[in-house]
Amino acid sequence: MSPRRVLYVIVCAAGPAVDAVRLVAAAKERGWDVCVIAAPAAAEGGFLDRDALESASGRPVRSTWRRFGEEKRNPPAD
Repeated sequence: MSPRRVLYVIVCAAGPAVDAVRLVAAAKERGWDVCVIAAPAAAEGGFLDRDALESASGRPVRSTWRRFGEEKRNPPAD
């Protein structure tokens, strides 16, 4: 079995952000491991459904900076 490919989906505060869950679901169906990173304005401004994205991707949605020395939480993207 080959390792899963990793896709990063970056979501900003814009109208199409509401459909990000459709992109994540389609990528998962095609065998991608999906990591979602949301701009703070998207995460806090009601542009996305964080719970739906986390459910679809199987990973937490990241929307804050990683602190210096903090371990990386997502695998490298392909």
